[in-house]
Amino acid sequence: QVTGVDLTAGVPVTIDASAQGHAAPSIKVQVQVAAPVLSLVGVDSSRSVGQARDDFYVLVSKPAGGTGSQVAAADMPINTAVVDATPAGLIDGIYSAATGGVVVTQVVIPVGSSNSTVGSGWTYIGTPSAAGTYRVSASATGMATVTSPVVTVSAPALQFNRTTDVVG
Repeated sequence: QVTGVDLTAGVPVTIDASAQGHAAPSIKVQVQVAAPVLSLVGVDSSRSVGQARDDFYVLVSKPAGGTGSQVAAADMPINTAVVDATPAGLIDGIYSAATGGVVVTQVVIPVGSSNSTVGSGWTYIGTPSAAGTYRVSASATGMATVTSPVVTVSAPALQFNRTTDVVG
């Protein structure tokens, strides 16, 4: 966890070391400092009308090409929202609990953590009220907004488990 440094705009910086009585390393470390990215984890790709709330969380990680997650150096408030809902009002909000709870517009990734489950617990997308589509977004100061793929909500349907039968 490093704070107080500038991004290197994709240009590697060489790190060397020295200590009295020791030879310098023959291979230097090349480091790039890049802005972390947000990810939405656990957002379902399809749901049904009336289905229970969908749990998800927000993760902060290294950008493409990096491995592993990042750790917040300070509490990170993350704004969350249901966006691009068709029809409007398809989802009534994002909640703090699987049942009950309150509508939330923000979760927190606490200092020393990489995801919002530690600070805010799981977050829940409301129950769909009709067939349609929506997406979920997350944003934080100084970071690019992340938006989920489209979530498709289907109307419940009845179907027979047989196409023919003999009665009598």
